Amino acid sequence: MALRRSNLLVPLALVFAACGTPEKPKDTSKDAKGEAKDEAKASKDPAKPELDEIDPADPALVERGKYLVEVVMNCRACHTPLGENGPELARAYAGGLEYTESFGTWRSPNITQDKKTGIGGWTDEQIITAVREGKRPTGEQMYPIMPYQFFSAASDEDMKAVVAFLRTIPGIENAVAGNTDLTLPKPAHVPAEPMDIGLEDPVAEGRYLAQLAHCGDCHTPLKDDGSRDEARLFAGGREYSAFPFQGTGKVWAANLTPDPETGIGKYSEDEIMTAIVSLDKRDGSAIVGPMTFYTGAWSELKHTDTKALAAYLRSLPPIVNEVQKSTWQPPAP
Repeated sequence: MALRRSNLLVPLALVFAACGTPEKPKDTSKDAKGEAKDEAKASKDPAKPELDEIDPADPALVERGKYLVEVVMNCRACHTPLGENGPELARAYAGGLEYTESFGTWRSPNITQDKKTGIGGWTDEQIITAVREGKRPTGEQMYPIMPYQFFSAASDEDMKAVVAFLRTIPGIENAVAGNTDLTLPKPAHVPAEPMDIGLEDPVAEGRYLAQLAHCGDCHTPLKDDGSRDEARLFAGGREYSAFPFQGTGKVWAANLTPDPETGIGKYSEDEIMTAIVSLDKRDGSAIVGPMTFYTGAWSELKHTDTKALAAYLRSLPPIVNEVQKSTWQPPAP
């Protein structure tokens, strides 16, 4: 991704050179504390960033986090409640969106800084663990509705930025009932596997972006138990129903592999980029369904990021998977 920033607050060691100051007796209690601190630091999970290095007042870090949360990851799409006419943007990130799928009805949690009903009482490390590993502060594993299996690739620097931006979201009190009755299986454990790459390799950068944009979450068919069919990643076919304000009918996620007949193999790089940021297919028709929740965010993608995404999608192995035609109908005027 374009900028990986890391503003490190380096602890200042005060060293007094030989300047005539009398030597003081050695404070063994301080040495013991220092050794304990060093041991604790050495025992930390190397996959997790040093949280004392996060500077929430750093404007560049917050700006990077804003781009990730609001554009690439598009957290607002799921974490904003819906009203009769669509998302209630005045309560963005307050959670409460409900959606029914084959495995049950799920609800998105409140991720504002409200300490009672949101994540305002969570530590930085707890937020990072929830995003990358899907584990709550209580130790409970989340359902993989939250695409943490994709977010696990987020680099340490980008996770610092995400936390820094989330801390700027005002608290909104909105208690959301937990998801307790879904038949969707939970993974036993999802380790954080952070990637740290630059734009020197567009395909690798595109893969990283696709992970954070969780494209494979919607564009991969499900198995009978509701889990993703990882052998057919990006092959499409997952079924979605329209929200009432969107109209009626269903849509099946498109095959994003470069199969020329059932996927996007006939799309040029520019046509893929247009589809991502404008929701226009190469035949001029509009992309409908859940993707309409993303157009406001992805229209703000940087050109280099969109180009990298297109390069990655074109590098995927083609998978033949004929996806059903959409029955989606817009609401009556």
